[in-house]
Amino acid sequence: MSPSDRLADAFSSPGVDVLHVEDDEEYAELVRMWVAAHGLVLNRVRSRAEMRKYLATRAFPRCLLLDMGLKDSSGLGLCDELKGSPSLQGVPIILLSASNLTACECQGHGAIHLLRKGIDGEAELLAALTSVIAQHERSRGVVTCGDLRLEPQERTARIAGEASVRLDPRPFDALLYLVKAAPNVVTDLDMYVAFMQRGAYHLDNERKLAIRGVVINYVSRLRRKLGPAVGDRIVRINNQGFMYRVCDPAGKDIF
Repeated sequence: MSPSDRLADAFSSPGVDVLHVEDDEEYAELVRMWVAAHGLVLNRVRSRAEMRKYLATRAFPRCLLLDMGLKDSSGLGLCDELKGSPSLQGVPIILLSASNLTACECQGHGAIHLLRKGIDGEAELLAALTSVIAQHERSRGVVTCGDLRLEPQERTARIAGEASVRLDPRPFDALLYLVKAAPNVVTDLDMYVAFMQRGAYHLDNERKLAIRGVVINYVSRLRRKLGPAVGDRIVRINNQGFMYRVCDPAGKDIF
């Protein structure tokens, strides 16, 4: 898979973006076209002041593309400011520069990559974004399964092209359990033991039938909470348990 294909995968869900801080209109438009050509969304602000306003009112981006030559701020100084903020220090930064700075200088201020501005920089930019986003995802514990994306820190589930759904802790853990088991079936008893009551393996048949009804009701409520985009993929298998159907971005079963 090419860097651009992997990047498109990473950005397949709404509400996820790269924030480009750039006051050069022509270069900003060039970067926007590079990103748009791969079906991606890039938000852009023109100054430190606009960036601070954006970050105060919107969800944090997965990556910041930061111009070194902003009129209202030094690029390295802005890196120091961002990395000094407890809420923003986890957002990775890629610096864009037309000067002769070295990568070591920039990394000393918290930037992950230094890229040279230029009309031929598309492949390098996409490769850097791919690397940075993948690293950021791993650090957040994000789980992807086909076109489903689970964010443990936010307890959200999102299918490509759909709005995210936020869950309470236990329902989120139940969905995560099903997703990690896919394409295998999670039995009623396993689901019951994991999320409702421990030590339930030595039960008579009558009690097991009662457990089956409890689990079916529990999963039905979970499916309704998730909505059809995700909930319809949790399917009942041979009256034994539930399975999460893994699908590609086109909605076709992978398993």
